[in-house]
Amino acid sequence: SGFLITAGLFLLAFFAVGSIGAELDNRSMFFLFERPVMRWHVLLFKYAVGAVQTTTCVGLSILSTLAFVYFIMAAAATNVTLAGSWGAFAKVASNGVRGTVLTMVIGLMVYSATFLFSVLFEKWWIAVIAGAVSLVGMFYYVGGYIFDWIIAAATRDRGGAIDLSLYGRLDPLPILIMLVVSTGLYFAAQYAFARKEMK
Repeated sequence: SGFLITAGLFLLAFFAVGSIGAELDNRSMFFLFERPVMRWHVLLFKYAVGAVQTTTCVGLSILSTLAFVYFIMAAAATNVTLAGSWGAFAKVASNGVRGTVLTMVIGLMVYSATFLFSVLFEKWWIAVIAGAVSLVGMFYYVGGYIFDWIIAAATRDRGGAIDLSLYGRLDPLPILIMLVVSTGLYFAAQYAFARKEMK
């Protein structure tokens, strides 16, 4: 599931570039400006549709992986019934839902950043490179910080014992911060898109 999420984030960045970068590169986007439609409507629609599709796919990879493994194990185990194992699976799935929410918010932030790059850089391949570099940078700086924060919080004031219940919690502050960052990146894309000139 972790592999699927990581691969999904890179695919998400690629799809974000494809949602508008290719149309800016081949100038087909500018035909829309001759129609009675506002520029910000065009960008909002493309952003919303792409964000919902991609973040849902990335986020649900956790639950789909859990469900797949559970049913394979239940089918292969001769002494285990679905009724007898359902309670344990429900607990695992509830933590998976929390992970899904967090992954979808992270995915939205990655999508928003790459979407901005696709508006700024009209050559789609430059936007792909910029999105990949920013994604690796996010994993390197933010990922390390989050990991250290979780380990420190899980072991703080416990005399060496580790409280793993932290992994099952959803802290609203990081989610709120990522949503604010995603919103800011979207409005930055709108600002850049409004100043694109037809050539």
